Amino acid sequence: MAGDKLKAGDKVVFEDFDFKPVKDPLVSAIAQAVAFSVFADAVDRQFFAERVCVVHDDVMSVLLRTSMEIVARNRLDVGTKTVAQGALWTEEALPIESILAGVVVATPVSAKRAAAPDAGQLLEYVEKLATGHLQIGGKATVGRGLCRIAVVR
Repeated sequence: MAGDKLKAGDKVVFEDFDFKPVKDPLVSAIAQAVAFSVFADAVDRQFFAERVCVVHDDVMSVLLRTSMEIVARNRLDVGTKTVAQGALWTEEALPIESILAGVVVATPVSAKRAAAPDAGQLLEYVEKLATGHLQIGGKATVGRGLCRIAVVR
């Protein structure tokens, strides 16, 4: 555990779980490094670093299955005001605080073309695309899918 902001008395509570927190300087150091890489603002960095908590994979698995926002949606038949055939679905949304990580690999498209950009130029192009906020997926009109991409070298 990196910070004390998650503590309630002498425990940390997530949904139906409560844990006895153990401070670990390694977790604090990793939290600071991640915060510095992901957040440009010092307030956001501090907010993140004070709330980092490491839990066992089994606990995280349960939290991921039970804490995801799932909204049931339907479309009504205009004439009968009942659910139209095949028009019942669910939508899942990650919590707003979610941080997703991935790897970007930059390689030239074709080694035969002499004018092909090198890997460094391709990565610089990706960094230019990753400025500002992006909207990924559907439901843009209700604010879904808004995200920010940070390229960390």
